Amino acid sequence: MSTNFNISAPFNQATDSYPERNALVVGAQAFSYDQMRQKIQRLAGSLVPVLTHGRVGILATRSAEACIGILASAWAGGTYVPIGLKLPAERLVELFGMLELDALIVGAGFSGMYMLYKLRGMGFSARVVDAASGVGGTWYW
Repeated sequence: MSTNFNISAPFNQATDSYPERNALVVGAQAFSYDQMRQKIQRLAGSLVPVLTHGRVGILATRSAEACIGILASAWAGGTYVPIGLKLPAERLVELFGMLELDALIVGAGFSGMYMLYKLRGMGFSARVVDAASGVGGTWYW
């Protein structure tokens, strides 16, 4: 008999054991396990109420946002679906229709704000969840 595995469980265990150690380093930014867990829990809290199919799209580069999105999806009990940033807009719209995503996590910064604008223009319900107190994602910091 196999046991269900959730990728957020080992991360949570490591956070309990090593809260101040670096969990993720992206360029010049370093995030401790505890900092990551706070971001993951905040995003997961926003995902839980909207999960019906259990699928969360991740439209981001290899970034802190993508890592946080993947772990938050799992923490909330969902499954993440990676979506390529280089796909043409028409293909993205087609994929969104087929995948029945409950949520879409988009990388931060100007491109993320533009994607929010485009998604709302296509009739999607969208909102921004950002750890920063102002708009700008990576540039804000």
